Amino acid sequence: MRNVGKRPAGLLVTLFINWVVKPFSMPVFAWAFSRVVFAHFISTAEADQYIAGCIILAAAPCTAMVFVWSHLTKGDAAYTLVQVSVNDLIMLLLSVPSCNFWFMARPH
Repeated sequence: MRNVGKRPAGLLVTLFINWVVKPFSMPVFAWAFSRVVFAHFISTAEADQYIAGCIILAAAPCTAMVFVWSHLTKGDAAYTLVQVSVNDLIMLLLSVPSCNFWFMARPH
């Protein structure tokens, strides 16, 4: 695990996708499906809950699957462990602000 700093590209790509791309793309998809596609089937309050859930799911990839993908691609298990750990720590710190941002930014 000490050698992760020698190869920061994978960690940086993971952080970029998980904290720049997904927090903006997932709420858009969640909003489109819950407010447009399925708007006739669920209430506004339920739609808000679905959107919040999608934001949290976007930030939390299944840890077991990350390790399976790493194994299938003959990846470095220690490097994968660091990627998952860093992402989980950031998720603990940013999930609530991320959800609050999306619900404060939406028109009432």
